[in-house]
Amino acid sequence: YGLALDISPSEGRYQLAYENVKISDHEDMGFLSGAMLFKARDWLMVGPSASGAITGDRGGFITIGVDTHLRYPLNNRLELIGGALIGAGGGRGGQQLSGGGLMTRTYLALNLAVNPNNHLGLGYSVLDFPNGSIHSTQPYLIYEQVFSTFLRPGWVTPSTDAGTGFIHTGAKEQDIALTYRRYLFSNRVTTVSGNQQLDLSLMGIRWRHALDNRFYLSLGTEGAAGGESSGYMQILANGGMRFKLSPSTLIRFSAGTGVAGGGNTDTGGGWLVDARLGFQFSLSSHWFIEAEGGYIDSPEAPFKASSLSTMLGYRFLTPTPDRNITNKTHTRYHPVSLRIRPAIQRYHKADSQWRKQNPDTPIDVLGLQLDDFIHRNFYLTGQSFAAYSGKAGAYMTGLVGLGWHYPLSPFPLFFEAEGLLGAAGGGGVNVSDGLVYQGNVFLGMPLKGQVDVLLGGGTVAAVNGPFQARVLALSLAYRFSSFMDW
Repeated sequence: YGLALDISPSEGRYQLAYENVKISDHEDMGFLSGAMLFKARDWLMVGPSASGAITGDRGGFITIGVDTHLRYPLNNRLELIGGALIGAGGGRGGQQLSGGGLMTRTYLALNLAVNPNNHLGLGYSVLDFPNGSIHSTQPYLIYEQVFSTFLRPGWVTPSTDAGTGFIHTGAKEQDIALTYRRYLFSNRVTTVSGNQQLDLSLMGIRWRHALDNRFYLSLGTEGAAGGESSGYMQILANGGMRFKLSPSTLIRFSAGTGVAGGGNTDTGGGWLVDARLGFQFSLSSHWFIEAEGGYIDSPEAPFKASSLSTMLGYRFLTPTPDRNITNKTHTRYHPVSLRIRPAIQRYHKADSQWRKQNPDTPIDVLGLQLDDFIHRNFYLTGQSFAAYSGKAGAYMTGLVGLGWHYPLSPFPLFFEAEGLLGAAGGGGVNVSDGLVYQGNVFLGMPLKGQVDVLLGGGTVAAVNGPFQARVLALSLAYRFSSFMDW
């Protein structure tokens, strides 16, 4: 478009919240939530959120959603926070707790800036599963860390007069990887039902952020895709150190914690601790492969296993927020065309054995889809959905894949098709070991500004089980740009 750009960093916040949720007169559940919030207005922040049980006896009770966050400064250190989250999920406890899976959370809190980048707060929240038995009000604690990022509405094409990118001196290293993990259990580890816990395979995705040349943080989510524990899911945050052995090889040590459970695994309240040793080999300046060995432990439950994993990752640099990005001089960073799609889908049975209960009832899921357009006609996509209706609370799925985008000019329409592979389970859905695939087609139309609407359909099915359903899908898509080296 030949745009003259001068892009300032925008504020974001990582948020952790803890609350003790009342399940019944005799049972509480410690609930830990994490969100990544981005500033949409001076008073408004929006972003994805995930929550999970961490104390009690409901390990595997996990939800995902979208958080809308309103802020009003009271002085230069104190602010009032209010907002609402809509999401879906569930877990150990079945339909009695989460019903169809729909969850709402409203809250009000006071937040204190301990220093410019770290905030602590105390608030009051209302957590509700409208179709289930959880209707709880409670105080909650908040921790927030402020970060800055370069995001711009719309997709950017740099001016040919200025080269192909944007100058910026600072850089931070990040990487994203597809993971395959295997848990090996001793014969002393048992399931919730008392049977021996069998070995378990998982698929997922992991993001890693370098703090400096030595230390890093990572966040990953994985779901069962092999074994007899379909529906198991984990979300783990790790910190670690890396040491360069040669220009192309690294060794890594990391430890972390998170929430996990489901699939009849006995993780107690859901709290896991994790330690790993990894070896990384660079295939190029960006691509790498990595192998890890480690140990996973649920301190309050029998769930303990040796861990082996492999991953294929992509390493990149993003600009640090010490100055604006411009395209007035020579190049370093390039715009990346991204899209986020809040979406709902409805599953209709295509096999009479697709569900263990209620086979004639459709399942409604909601979730988020994040797309990276690697070419004007092709995109990589990662998607996560959870049931919110259809008596399948606790059903969740995580998928990755490739999509094709084709404008239908001269009409203001476009066509898309995508193929996906990943893990799914929970909610009485008959997915066998948890490995699933999905194919979708869409017809899309621009609405206003950077927003599109997409209507489509497809099919989702288990690779090794009877689960098979026809899919109807509706999503709103928001186009934006980030910046990285290529």
